Amino acid sequence: MESSSDPQIIAIAGLPPPDTNLTANTAASDRAAIITVLILALIAIALRFTARNIQQTKIHWDDWVIIISMALVGGTAGLAIAGGHYGAGKHIWAVDLDSLQQIYKILFGYTFLYSASCAVIKISILLFYSRIFLSTERLFALSMKFGYFLSISYPIVVWVTMGNVCRPLDHFWTQFAGTKGTCIDINTFFLALGIINMINDFYILLIPIPHIFRLQMSLRKRIGIAGILMLGGFVCAASAVRIHFLTELSKTKDVTRAMGPVFIWSDLEPCIAIVSACLPHLAPLRHIVRDKISSTFGSQDDEVELTNRITGGSAAGHAASTQSSSAENIHRQGIHVHTSYTQQTDQR
Repeated sequence: MESSSDPQIIAIAGLPPPDTNLTANTAASDRAAIITVLILALIAIALRFTARNIQQTKIHWDDWVIIISMALVGGTAGLAIAGGHYGAGKHIWAVDLDSLQQIYKILFGYTFLYSASCAVIKISILLFYSRIFLSTERLFALSMKFGYFLSISYPIVVWVTMGNVCRPLDHFWTQFAGTKGTCIDINTFFLALGIINMINDFYILLIPIPHIFRLQMSLRKRIGIAGILMLGGFVCAASAVRIHFLTELSKTKDVTRAMGPVFIWSDLEPCIAIVSACLPHLAPLRHIVRDKISSTFGSQDDEVELTNRITGGSAAGHAASTQSSSAENIHRQGIHVHTSYTQQTDQR
């Protein structure tokens, strides 16, 4: 077992444990998992645009931005699969020095695309919030601005740090060959980024909740709408799992083996985010399936409809009008709600 390992790798990681199976390789299963979640994200986006076509509504900025995020996630998936080709998923003692350097070159580029994809997905969600919740409340506006700040600053921090991660920069992947240079604590940096990203996900998930519970509709319907938007909580769960594997990576010398699940969850997390971002837009498809099954095409009698009774208008009714506009926008996304209000204008 010792003689089959690259002496330079042994110098880096030491001898493999006696019970290590050097033929073990998770690259195939890793690749299958990555492709699966990538296809699910693509299907979610396709269904989102299908729903747009059914509703005959225009394509909005949040729709275009989610396409950009899909392109970025596709790039990270390609890099993750390439990493598996060079040995990510194998034990480090089963790869040679050249392959290890290639994996770290891939990892270097991966961080740029991954951080950008996370930011773009969050921006798409925030654009959706801005379009749906037509609120003039100061707290909501500040929450949105802070959400944009967190989303945009995340990749900037990553790019600046990775641009200076080592001196010289190529020491990031040549360090294993004994080149002279210095690097920051890379594993700790990745772990910190994972935690920050999860906190950002959680914050953006909570932004609309207070506004939803102030809408003019029954509590049951408000809880239903909040529940649909809170499906993004699956992203936070995926982030937590990713953090676990980043922690494992930071503790082990068998870095190539540990990179397999890190690559998987680093692709699974944004793919789940894309699916979650598309779910609120898919209700019209459910309505069509229901109508076909019940053979009541065009009938919405059993749906809760959005009804607005407006008589006149005045400044006194501005707050109610804003809340109802938010409710109507939610309805147009396929989330059917009911609100009723009356505006009265003093007759002078």
